[in-house]
Amino acid sequence: MTKPVLTAEDKREHHDRIRKLLRDQGLDALIVGGNAWEDGKLKYLFGQYYRVGHLTAYAVFPAAGEPVLFAFTPDRPYMLRNIEAYNEDYWFDSNRLCTLENILAYLHEIPLTHKRIGLDKQLLNGTICQSLEKEFPDSTFVDSGGDLTALMRVKTKNEIACVQEAARICDAIWDSMRNFLQPGLYDYQLAAEWSRIMYEEQCDKVFNLTQIHPLDVACPCWPSMHTPKQIEKNSLVLMEISCSYGGYWTQRLGCASMGAPDPEVVKLFEAISQAHLEAGKMIKPGITTTYEVAKKMDEVISSFGYLNPSQFDTVPHGHLMGLQVDEGTLSTRAEESFVLEAGMGVQLHPGAAVPGYKLYEPSNCGAGGMWLVEPNGASPLYTHPLELMVV
Repeated sequence: MTKPVLTAEDKREHHDRIRKLLRDQGLDALIVGGNAWEDGKLKYLFGQYYRVGHLTAYAVFPAAGEPVLFAFTPDRPYMLRNIEAYNEDYWFDSNRLCTLENILAYLHEIPLTHKRIGLDKQLLNGTICQSLEKEFPDSTFVDSGGDLTALMRVKTKNEIACVQEAARICDAIWDSMRNFLQPGLYDYQLAAEWSRIMYEEQCDKVFNLTQIHPLDVACPCWPSMHTPKQIEKNSLVLMEISCSYGGYWTQRLGCASMGAPDPEVVKLFEAISQAHLEAGKMIKPGITTTYEVAKKMDEVISSFGYLNPSQFDTVPHGHLMGLQVDEGTLSTRAEESFVLEAGMGVQLHPGAAVPGYKLYEPSNCGAGGMWLVEPNGASPLYTHPLELMVV
């Protein structure tokens, strides 16, 4: 099977969007950061194969010219050899070692016509920001990180193909659990099996969380953050299966019951799956994520007599997804709401709990999947229906 890849057309689209952002904001340059985990913005500049790998990396995208990568520290200069060896896979022609001196020197090389520089302050450390202000006292520095994230949310045709491939992989893993789950397995063994399949499918990153309890599974976590938990004959197994293919994330949340589920568990799952589907029907260009989509999920769950995600501590209603696991959180408590556009990916995973919920009482968030916003609506990227899997 031929795997989807980004092309020179995607490079032109990404870089043209950034150049328009620079023109619209009167910026001489945009400085973007990334680290070994959060490298989505650098992938947007440099293509699906770019990886930070070691510590942090930065990019300067000048208003006139091509972006320059600043990667690897002086004690790891050999790592630049891989950049040179596979340079045809990357969308840049120039790279330099990642030192503050090199970044400042490059900014002195480009014309600062407007004396305005955009910064991605989310991933630029304070030392760099302070040094920039000291080195260029006559320039104005503006936070453009949110504007870059907004560009990334709308995917090209090939980016969507990568998202769809990631969704296919997550779906296949979910379906395979029918024959894999059994009492006696540990949570880390589940995550290991998912990761094995993901890497065999050429995924570049994984994000796999679980929760095992007879009733309370609305708060997934990494198996490595506690002592190993074993599946028992009466366990609910929450599975948050997430992978990045070509740099593009998608996710499937599901729940399995070992044996016949408790009636309260069945009703809770019905509430969250119904909330998911009703919200999915609303998704289309122009809809706001917080005040319409998230609110609809709350209303549906409340109609079942349960606490909704705005009323107890659980995962958010959902989030936008793509080059970052979370490109914008869906929640009625969110500080900002996002207007949906065609080409965005929207992950929905509402949670619900019994009234007066306390730890270890019935709760669930295992009816999650991603939707693609289309010109006239949306379609789910998951192919296996939402279900409470009974093993």
